[in-house]
Amino acid sequence: MGQLTFLLFISLFVFSSLMAYSTYRQSKYLTCLFCLSFSLKVLLFFFLESGLKYTFVLDSLKYEQDAWNLMKAEVSNTKYILEAFERAEYLNPFTTIMLNVFYIFGKIPQMVTLLNMFLSLGIYFFCIKIAIIFLDGVQDVQKNKSVLALSLILFFYPSLNIWSVTNTKDPAALFFLTCGLYLLIHIKKYYTSSKNFFHFGLLLIAAGSIYVSQLFRPYILPVLGAGLVLGGFMYLIKKKMNLLTALGILTGLAIAALFVLEHTQPELFKEISQNIYKARAGFLNEDWIDDQSKSAFLVNYAFNTTLDYISFVPQALAYYFFGPFAWEVSSLTESLGLFEVLFIVFLIKPFVRGLQILDRKNSFEFNALLSTMILLSVSQAFIISNMGTIFRHRTLSILIYLIISTGGFRFATKKLQNS
Repeated sequence: MGQLTFLLFISLFVFSSLMAYSTYRQSKYLTCLFCLSFSLKVLLFFFLESGLKYTFVLDSLKYEQDAWNLMKAEVSNTKYILEAFERAEYLNPFTTIMLNVFYIFGKIPQMVTLLNMFLSLGIYFFCIKIAIIFLDGVQDVQKNKSVLALSLILFFYPSLNIWSVTNTKDPAALFFLTCGLYLLIHIKKYYTSSKNFFHFGLLLIAAGSIYVSQLFRPYILPVLGAGLVLGGFMYLIKKKMNLLTALGILTGLAIAALFVLEHTQPELFKEISQNIYKARAGFLNEDWIDDQSKSAFLVNYAFNTTLDYISFVPQALAYYFFGPFAWEVSSLTESLGLFEVLFIVFLIKPFVRGLQILDRKNSFEFNALLSTMILLSVSQAFIISNMGTIFRHRTLSILIYLIISTGGFRFATKKLQNS
């Protein structure tokens, strides 16, 4: 890393630390946490520059290391990058961003990392804004305990921090997606006929943001669209029943549809099962130097009957949300992945309580977010077969999980007192 880049990161660290102290003295606790979060990212950046980013979870992540090396100064000339991405299935807009950053600043991959760090702060901001809408009646966001608790969890959520200090496309995809979701929820909550033109402008920005996120991750629009449809259906049937009953009915309908497909269209059922099997096999890194992903789970699973699918889902979701398991860890760096599991486990009770509270309100936006989380987690658990990839792809599901958990935090209504 060049001396100027090194000085830039150190200067940003000092500046953000001083801003954290200043805002704390002014009782602006939320702003203080944002500044501290950026300071943490700078420290994490230097820590991971040693190469630990490749062993954060159980995989050797050889494919991640190769992707990262594309951005290194010694190999990242423009022709090399373009040729590499021409071999990919689609040209990702993050490639264009990197090329433009290199054009302006020179071939310095750390400048792209810095951009990701700022994008991750935007993700925190939009998640907090969505949670505030769900909480209702937040008088002072700087001192509200539920908001501050969510902020602390977001700022120290392991995998999002890890990927925000590398050159992956996930921070950009999540930034535009959370921005679009927040704007849609904001319009739904605060729409008034007197602000038609203003809200129409926000709607266009929201649609544009979600479309841009789709360019980074092509599965976003299908999952989000299905989540909106399922959320609308849940919104309607929950007027007659509670959340648990509604989810039970929807699950039964899904199983029944699969059973009917198996017995009426056996060839189509077999083709779908084979495609799922091939997709999971594709995540085993067999074409890379490592023979097989060390954290692969439920490999060579045969989807021959509907019963196989029913048996697979709870196992796969257990890996999706609670992997890696403690007995799979074999080194200190791999154990870092366990911190994320602890975050998820400790928030189970607030999440369940949040479901109960938000269910009573039965808002469309809550049902849509919950449906998106369910569909995303189930579909990714079916397709992705190793924890190294899941650690990035499950981030959106976990962000929704955190937002709903915020509704279940129980704090005294008394505001925080100054130290």
